[in-house]
Amino acid sequence: MKQFLICFAILYSVNVMAQNKVDNQLMSWWNLNVEYSLSDKMSISSLYSWRRADVIENWQQSLLRIGANYKATSSLNLTLGYDWVITFPYGKLPIDKKFTEHRIFEQIILKQNVWKFTVKHRYRFEQRFFNNTNNIKHRFRYRLGLSLPIDKNKWALQVFDELFVNYGPNTNNHTFDQNWIYGGFLYKLKPNLGIKLGYMNQYILKSDTTKSENNPSIQLGLSLKFDK
Repeated sequence: MKQFLICFAILYSVNVMAQNKVDNQLMSWWNLNVEYSLSDKMSISSLYSWRRADVIENWQQSLLRIGANYKATSSLNLTLGYDWVITFPYGKLPIDKKFTEHRIFEQIILKQNVWKFTVKHRYRFEQRFFNNTNNIKHRFRYRLGLSLPIDKNKWALQVFDELFVNYGPNTNNHTFDQNWIYGGFLYKLKPNLGIKLGYMNQYILKSDTTKSENNPSIQLGLSLKFDK
């Protein structure tokens, strides 16, 4: 099933890009991740992502996230969370005006070790509420991520591919939504403090399914963890 999803994401993306004219637009994302441990099993996580278009000149998106996490086992994590998202007109195919989106999401992360790699499968279901409509939209996201420790675990190479699929009554034939491919490095300054630097390609199929955009994105992130 996992292999099928990844193959589907790659093949579908290539097929759609071949049919549509794609505009490349350089973006930058600046992320702050904070996690607060409440117990050995429970934690609260937060994220703010400052997403800019035209490298850094204009807004692309603002995303604030909070989640309650439960560590069921050493390889299974469950999360219930909320996103507050503001999307702005940007690029060569801009939306008419900025809009606000509220998301509730349920997430499962499965972790396994393969050779020296840490492999993570992330499954996320989103219920999406918009300020300009009463319709609820549903989206499923699957991410396959790999992490390889380097230099006594201070450095790690990280890559992932993530597929976005709309489902439910309000898809309007817009089933495939996005595909993200990322590669970068994590450097641990301390056990509870890390810096991430990477490159991501964000492919987005527009809602009318005849237009699409391709956003090469530079990402810089800071991760903090606080123990109980």
